[in-house]
Amino acid sequence: MKNFKILAITFSGLLVLLAVFLMDGLGDKERENQLTVFAASRFAWVLHEQEEFIEGKTGLDIVIVEAASSTLARQIARGAPADVFIAADAVWLNYLAEGGHYEAEPVEIARNRLVWVRTFSSEQIEEIRKTIEKFKNESGEKGIVSVQGDWGQASVFITGDPDYVPLGQYAKEALINMGMWESHQNRLIPAKNSRQAVFLIETQAPAEGVIYLTDALASENIMVFNEIPQDSHTPIVYWAVAVKQSNSGKTKKFLDFLKSEDFKTILQSKGFEVN
Repeated sequence: MKNFKILAITFSGLLVLLAVFLMDGLGDKERENQLTVFAASRFAWVLHEQEEFIEGKTGLDIVIVEAASSTLARQIARGAPADVFIAADAVWLNYLAEGGHYEAEPVEIARNRLVWVRTFSSEQIEEIRKTIEKFKNESGEKGIVSVQGDWGQASVFITGDPDYVPLGQYAKEALINMGMWESHQNRLIPAKNSRQAVFLIETQAPAEGVIYLTDALASENIMVFNEIPQDSHTPIVYWAVAVKQSNSGKTKKFLDFLKSEDFKTILQSKGFEVN
């Protein structure tokens, strides 16, 4: 298991370095409006989906580099040419601040929640969805409706690697406070980021795990089984900050867009909470 963790981090680092290499090959004209965003995996999904819209609103050419916040922060500390860093954990903002890699105050752009999810057969999922829809229609419920039941029924448990990945660190903190960590850690398959955690849960059936609510809502193959109490872990906040070497004019355009009502509406539609 230890070797797997090392490989996961190394592979993520290679992806970031590859992106940097490709950016170095651009000509001066292509660089004028280019903005490089290093974004935590779950938030990067939203940026990828809305890339054309963002570019139309800001007039910028967006290059999105995604990985776990820990990997991205380390790459920035080593000199990777990021303009904006979007982190899923304040620990990695503090890491960069200590190294003098940014000066302006980070901007809080969204919050997320943890949910316990489980894979079901397609027939079960369809039946569960019908039941939930009927319940919502009869009760007027507008929020998330979870499938209640016993925890720890599947053979494997999946979440982010708690040694490196914010998702796993939040999950471990929550399960420790809920008195459930010891009974689950021996079944843990650690993912290198939140995106891989979803993929593993979807493909390792029968499986269960802890992921972000936004990831659960985006998946067709997994269902929310129980909600994780929000008071059991540190609040999940996404922060954006302009990296010290960035062009202030371009980064201001992008950060202003992240705070706009247009983008807040997009985030809410994906299950994020915004101020």
